[in-house]
Amino acid sequence: MSNREITNISASIRARLLNKAREDKRPFNELLQYFAMERFLYRLSISPYSQKFILKGALMFTAWELVKHRATIDIDISARTLNSVENLIEIVQDICEIQPDIDDGLIFDGRSVIGKMSQKNAEYSGVQLKFEGKLNKAKISMKVDVGFGDIISPSPLLIIYPTILPLPSPQIKGYPPETVIAEKFQTILLRGMENSRMKDFYDIWMLQKQMQFLGNNLLEAISKTFSNRQTKINNDSLNNLKLLGESQDKAKQWEQFVRKNRFDSETPNFKSIINAIFQFLMPIVIAIDEETRPPGKWNPSKNWSKN
Repeated sequence: MSNREITNISASIRARLLNKAREDKRPFNELLQYFAMERFLYRLSISPYSQKFILKGALMFTAWELVKHRATIDIDISARTLNSVENLIEIVQDICEIQPDIDDGLIFDGRSVIGKMSQKNAEYSGVQLKFEGKLNKAKISMKVDVGFGDIISPSPLLIIYPTILPLPSPQIKGYPPETVIAEKFQTILLRGMENSRMKDFYDIWMLQKQMQFLGNNLLEAISKTFSNRQTKINNDSLNNLKLLGESQDKAKQWEQFVRKNRFDSETPNFKSIINAIFQFLMPIVIAIDEETRPPGKWNPSKNWSKN
């Protein structure tokens, strides 16, 4: 394919994204970032490394097609491979070089890949990778956060990731929502008042508002995650969660988070969010602490049913 043809395809894709952004009343740069992340995931899905990585983080909310989820600029994945920076740089470089059968106009620069160890929290580290992408004349900064040693319960499932334009969908393994909740809940309790990650509270609230859960599955995910990360969970955990809802500092951080993400005025205040999470997770925590049967099924419109 000639350089002229490549340029024409890139320009055409960019124009289609601009139209899509106008139709959806969405910032173009945000849509462009999501398009680039989607197409990188597609390259990963057709690579020899597809079985070694499991998608997690905010992009799973796109995969589940939940409404009003927060925006992100990162690809979060859990790895089943060597956890060295050098190994992951080589893998990302290989993925960048893949040329899809149907040209999406994107170029990922494998030569630009850099990586470093990143400390998630006191006992949990990962690798952060950065590289550059390009669509026509638009440059795109890419970031991939890789975690290791995650306990995933229930087992990861194959997801067909939705596409922004009519292009082949990435088909990759993804996190179950139960483990998303478990990891975020563990982070909330571990960091306590020092936690400025309002996204953890928002994500749990969004999931409980829009998805159904079986009590047994959620209990197992939370128990395994807390055990793997060596964090205690008992009835005191509920008291600690309630205390967060009384914090004026946290309330201000929440207001800033809501404004930054352009959420609508119907988004509840921080105390209401904490109360909602409390009602959702309280029966699970009590069942873990007292070794009793968990509730039966969570329905967003009816809350927990009895087992």
